[in-house]
Amino acid sequence: MLTKSCIAAFCLVLFQGVHLTNGSLAEPTPDGQHRGMQTRIIGGSVADAQRYPYYTYVKISTEYQTATCGGSLIAPDVVLTAAHCLSLTYDTPTVDAFVNSTSRKYSDGEFYRKSIKLVVHPGYNQSPLDHDVGLIFLDSPAVGVPLVKLNRDAAVPISSNPPSATAIGLGLAGVVSDDFFNFYDYAKRLMNVQIAPVSNTACIKVYGSAIVGNGTLCAGGDGKKGTCSGDSGGPLLMKGSSAQNDVQIGVTSLGPEDCAEDGYPDVFTRVSYVAQLIDGQVCKFSKSKPASCTATLKPSSKPSFKPTSGRA
Repeated sequence: MLTKSCIAAFCLVLFQGVHLTNGSLAEPTPDGQHRGMQTRIIGGSVADAQRYPYYTYVKISTEYQTATCGGSLIAPDVVLTAAHCLSLTYDTPTVDAFVNSTSRKYSDGEFYRKSIKLVVHPGYNQSPLDHDVGLIFLDSPAVGVPLVKLNRDAAVPISSNPPSATAIGLGLAGVVSDDFFNFYDYAKRLMNVQIAPVSNTACIKVYGSAIVGNGTLCAGGDGKKGTCSGDSGGPLLMKGSSAQNDVQIGVTSLGPEDCAEDGYPDVFTRVSYVAQLIDGQVCKFSKSKPASCTATLKPSSKPSFKPTSGRA
């Protein structure tokens, strides 16, 4: 039995087993493998095909399982995602990234890349869940794709007057059940949904301080809109006038078993809390370093990310 605070990627594996049992087919990738689309946005709408070019569909594969997550391009060869997406098993995963993914089918507009290095935050799996972030370094840059900006202001969003935030994902629009099976209604295009941030004080009352801390951000919980299984790792955004002006404030981490359940907000890693560590890793390992990676960049006094198993 799953709990109310079921981590999205763990639920994803269970959903995927049911999906495959029901015989749904997945689309082929360029290397002949299959893309099992298991993401889900609840209560959202179809996104403009060119609005979120930095959105990245992430496929994680081991010998025994395949799972999917979202991500965002933060440097030409670096994708930001959730740590739990890269830590599904003790096996070393193979990670494929599809930058500028806008539908369930692979298209010519996507940049298909393989990972050459995976790193996860050293604080992941500690309490509270403040560090559910990981980085995927790609084998070649996605040239010309607008990058999403990372929020560095700890006061954003302001909990006393919360603005609307936007979550995006490729996924399920809902589930229809009969007497024997669940049938998954897949969206055909990238979805987006607006959800209101919730104060940490209110969120702790729901999930407890073992999950919600200074490095987490909660949003949604109105019973109508939210993220779900497989949206893990995707961005929570403060939208600007264009993709170049969007600011990522969160990374999708976990939520209630019954997605978009009334009274149970979705939980995100707060980007401002981990931005300095992200900067350090990008500047250290990226082969397409941003201009900010100069000698004037202050070194972090905090521990660096750690590689996932087998990816030193």
